[in-house]
Amino acid sequence: MTNKSFIESDKDLIKQWYYKNLPKDYFSAFTTLWIGFNAYYKRKFSGVNGDHNMVISLCRDTEHKTLFANLMENKNFSKTVKDLKEELAHKPLIRMNNKDKYNISDEPNIEEVFEALYVVRNNLFHGDKEITDERDEKIVKFSYQILKQFMKEIISRDFKIGSDRYDK
Repeated sequence: MTNKSFIESDKDLIKQWYYKNLPKDYFSAFTTLWIGFNAYYKRKFSGVNGDHNMVISLCRDTEHKTLFANLMENKNFSKTVKDLKEELAHKPLIRMNNKDKYNISDEPNIEEVFEALYVVRNNLFHGDKEITDERDEKIVKFSYQILKQFMKEIISRDFKIGSDRYDK
């Protein structure tokens, strides 16, 4: 079940977290961006139980699949997805709760990419990413760039605003 309507205060909260980021500190930027993303999918898929299930619901939703497919046609976005895929091909992500290894296939799709982002989020939020580790920073940077563009499209499309109020 999806809840497609947002009250103005929901929109404002999501936009605030989206625009609260520090471009050179990808760990902080990804964290604050994820909070806005979390607020979005929590409201959009309020009938679904659990964050992971909400992210899966978002990935299986036709509207979001289409948005992702359209973004994949953008050279910069698709390159960032490819960069993340290649980094994970060398050394897969490891899910900290069950030690499963995770990467992205040759034909990236929204479920694989957002599953990777979710694993990055979990590993970061639960203390398994190191600020001084070059690979961790690279993975977080790619994840940030993918999520930022995805949320930028949602905000400009669904909330019908530009970046005037929050971009600084």
